[in-house]
Amino acid sequence: MDVDECAENGGVGPCDGSHGVCSNTIGSYECGCDAGYALGADAHACEDVNECRSSDSNGCDEIHGSCVNVPGSYECACEAGWQLSSDSRTCEDANECAANGGVGPCDSERGSCANTIGSYTCSCDAGYELGSDGHTCEDVNECLRNTHECSHYCKNTRGSYVCTCPDGFVLDASGHNCFFFFSTPVGETTTTTTTTTTSTTTTSTTPTTTTTTSTTTSEPATTTAVASTTTTSEQVATSAVGPVQVLLTESLSYANLNCTPDEKHVQLAEDAGVRDVVISAFASVAQVSEIVPVLFISPAEQALVLQYAVVVNEEDVATAEQIASDVADEVTNIMKGIEEDDAVSCVFFVGVDFTRKSDKEVIPNDTKLENESTGAGIPIVVIAGVAAVCVLLVLVVIAVGVTRRRRAQGGYGFSLGAAKDAETGDFDNPMYSTRRRNVGFDNPIYDDLDDGEETDHDHERRGSLEWDSY
Repeated sequence: MDVDECAENGGVGPCDGSHGVCSNTIGSYECGCDAGYALGADAHACEDVNECRSSDSNGCDEIHGSCVNVPGSYECACEAGWQLSSDSRTCEDANECAANGGVGPCDSERGSCANTIGSYTCSCDAGYELGSDGHTCEDVNECLRNTHECSHYCKNTRGSYVCTCPDGFVLDASGHNCFFFFSTPVGETTTTTTTTTTSTTTTSTTPTTTTTTSTTTSEPATTTAVASTTTTSEQVATSAVGPVQVLLTESLSYANLNCTPDEKHVQLAEDAGVRDVVISAFASVAQVSEIVPVLFISPAEQALVLQYAVVVNEEDVATAEQIASDVADEVTNIMKGIEEDDAVSCVFFVGVDFTRKSDKEVIPNDTKLENESTGAGIPIVVIAGVAAVCVLLVLVVIAVGVTRRRRAQGGYGFSLGAAKDAETGDFDNPMYSTRRRNVGFDNPIYDDLDDGEETDHDHERRGSLEWDSY
């Protein structure tokens, strides 16, 4: 009777109890192994089969993948930048940028991620650059690197920079170049300049004059506009071309006797949006692109200064001045409400003092004025030239007539002296010798030779000739 060797040991008999199987046969038995295992040399124990030894036994991606052996099986893996496809064998590109809101492992605040085949690249917003780790973005200090476009002073900000100007200068519309503009405190002195161009006509010439008059008043917080007009004759023509524009300049200074502001205070004010207040407030009367508020520290005043210039049409001046006043109030309220942490060197915004400076200047339309001046100047030059030629011709005619009359009278244009004992009208011209006459000249321009004298000697008595003066 056959004995079932496999009946023992949980049904595996003498075979491997972990990964083996037992098959009973007539008068014997056979051991087998689970998938991924093979019988060892004793024909009982099961040993792991390493499928990764040969690509024929695993099917993993041979270019971007690899095989990893595990007990009883294997797994396919992919290199960095690749991931297993749905068949768990081949590798496909992994989009690293898909995670973290589309920026992947790059800087989530100021960076961006670009997926590449098998990899990715990080980049930063303008004004920032990649740090040493290739992922985070760090601020670029354009002022220290001298990559800014400021004509005078540069102040670095996070991701950018702003240009500032010395006292008495303001920024132009580009926000980079400073031009001179005399600025005075409103609380002390306000200067308003009005430019008027007039054409004055007289009987002989037609000059064009440009007159600029500045009027200064010492009344606090008062702006006095004085229109200057110069009249030098009954005919005055005022040149006005298109809408007259006015340049308004505002400077808001904040100082605290107990604290000198530094760059951290400037950054706090920047983050509070004080510059944005100016831009949005004047959007109704000026082009936003030309409004460039500048926030900087004035070493001379030891103050934090918000300065801006805006150009408006003449009819909008009153509105713009009211806006400037409202802006000063709003910015001041913002400044006083800024919270300061322990990172600042001293508390500045609490108890800060405020000073406002304001200027206003009319901007003439130079292009039109130049054209009109040129158009009127051409006939003036022509008329003046013709008149000069006519006067010269008249003078020449008069000179010729006088010369002819004198020659007709025998004087030849000279009347230097009369000869002694000479007849009336005789020897009026002493260019002719008196050698043959017993006469002398009052004016001895020319000497006379005595009888028998070969050379001429002045200042001596010559026979019958005697000079009265020499």
